[in-house]
Amino acid sequence: MLVSLTVVSGFFALVLPGETGSPLLHLLSGATMLGAFFIATDPVSASTTVKGRLIFGAFIGLMVFVIRTWGGFPDGVAFGVLLANMCVPLIDYYTKPRTYGH
Repeated sequence: MLVSLTVVSGFFALVLPGETGSPLLHLLSGATMLGAFFIATDPVSASTTVKGRLIFGAFIGLMVFVIRTWGGFPDGVAFGVLLANMCVPLIDYYTKPRTYGH
């Protein structure tokens, strides 16, 4: 989550300077750290595969940036986690390991 939020906000800070805010602003404002270390790491609602967890975290970071920058809410962590939780069954379906011999 933190890496994808930093990469996306850094890219848009270079492409659209002054409009989206710096990566440091996105990392240290709102509930980003709370969401990254306590909310997004919930084992019940997160993806079960390693690849799925990486996709899950990247999706949360992307959604946080999009909601903060172009949405109507100042902090998008809660909505980003909720949207990613809705996509977990789909992520798990496409990232589950193949059964040996099939």
